[in-house]
Amino acid sequence: MFWFATQYSVMNSVRNTMNIVNETDYKSVAFPLIGSGSGNRGKEWSLNLMLKAFGEIESKANVIIVRYE
Repeated sequence: MFWFATQYSVMNSVRNTMNIVNETDYKSVAFPLIGSGSGNRGKEWSLNLMLKAFGEIESKANVIIVRYE
């Protein structure tokens, strides 16, 4: 209730998940907007940080970002 997502928590969530995806050779993965719900942040804020994190990661997996309305 009083927790706020941070740049660190969002980007590390993406990095850690993508490490698992790459280690297990998954072909695709879907992400919700990390931090935009219970993390009390906006959708665009979360999306921008996630895209920044994805830009730093090499992967053959297809990444799908799920945006709930």
